[in-house]
Amino acid sequence: IFSVPNYRAIMKCQFDSYPPPTIQWIRMIRRLIDSDDGHVLIQDNDPQVIDILTRQIGSTLYETQLTYNPLEQDFGLIFECRAINPRIGRYSMHLRLAEPPQQVRVVEVKPKSNSIQLNIQPPLEIGGLPLLEYLINYEQIGASHSLKTLTFPVTSNEPQSLLIESLQPAAFYRIQLMAKSRAGQGSLSIPYQLKTLDRQVPQFKILSSDISCLDDQSCLIKWIIESDGGSPISRTEISYAKVRGVNVVEEWSPAIRIEPLISEFELKGLQPDTNYMIRVRLFNEAGLGEQTISKKTSKSRIDPRSNFSNKRSNNRFPNKWVIIGIVSSIIAVLTITIILFIVIRSRYKCNRNHKNSSSLPPIPPRRNKDIEQSSLEAQEPLRNDGR
Repeated sequence: IFSVPNYRAIMKCQFDSYPPPTIQWIRMIRRLIDSDDGHVLIQDNDPQVIDILTRQIGSTLYETQLTYNPLEQDFGLIFECRAINPRIGRYSMHLRLAEPPQQVRVVEVKPKSNSIQLNIQPPLEIGGLPLLEYLINYEQIGASHSLKTLTFPVTSNEPQSLLIESLQPAAFYRIQLMAKSRAGQGSLSIPYQLKTLDRQVPQFKILSSDISCLDDQSCLIKWIIESDGGSPISRTEISYAKVRGVNVVEEWSPAIRIEPLISEFELKGLQPDTNYMIRVRLFNEAGLGEQTISKKTSKSRIDPRSNFSNKRSNNRFPNKWVIIGIVSSIIAVLTITIILFIVIRSRYKCNRNHKNSSSLPPIPPRRNKDIEQSSLEAQEPLRNDGR
């Protein structure tokens, strides 16, 4: 167990016991384990004992924990936890003085115009206690009273990136760093001398691909940032313009602002089968870097012959007024036909009746005379009544 004076040391042990045991913590008198000699630690009686916690964590499993604030003379001693049921089980722990960590491992140093980035790894030996922070000593070579120290908290026992900012461009610097734990500061690394970059505009390249504009109304534009020019890229813009004829560029579209860390963008709303000039701009403190590329959208996915056939098919259907005229003419013809049919049928019936009446045989004269006589006989009684 590693610790330093006046910094708590935590010791744990577990016992599998039935019946429940009696657990004790023993500080051995001598530096070697010898029989049952030692001082039994009691929380209320020993000032260096911060806490003794014992609990049952299973049906027959027990755990005990000693939190101890060691003095200088405690290092090198043996601490023992014992379980008695009445047999004795014991674990021994050696309390050792922790040491400062070894040198930090520097993997990469990346100078920029106004900053320097260091990619580091923790020391191979940290001395027994967790690392607390990294310290960086740096100074501008040739400038008096320029020595400064930066501290960075250790986030985990993993590789980490440290950034020194607010530096002068095109200046030489000397850098050393170390790790720190509760045992103290570790060994300084070897000194690194390097020069910050001149301020430059970003350097990048637009990728040329024949499949970037397969769609008839959009193009996917990609680029690779080769250098940020020594300072972070603050803004990225992309715009486009139609190209007519031989290198005749029309008016550029309004610039589209995108996130600085994005390295691709899809332009939409373009026209099919059209040549475009596409411009990408990257901005930093020194200015802007610009690259352009020519692209052509693919032809429309709608076959022109289908448009022609649609026009022909549309021409096959007459105007609505023509349709109304045709329907009206049909109705008029039907009406006239029905009227003519009725008139002709009426005249036919009249002619037929006339023919039937003319074809009856004439009444003989004798029959006419008998009829007249019968009528006179019928009238004579009326005249007698009148008398």
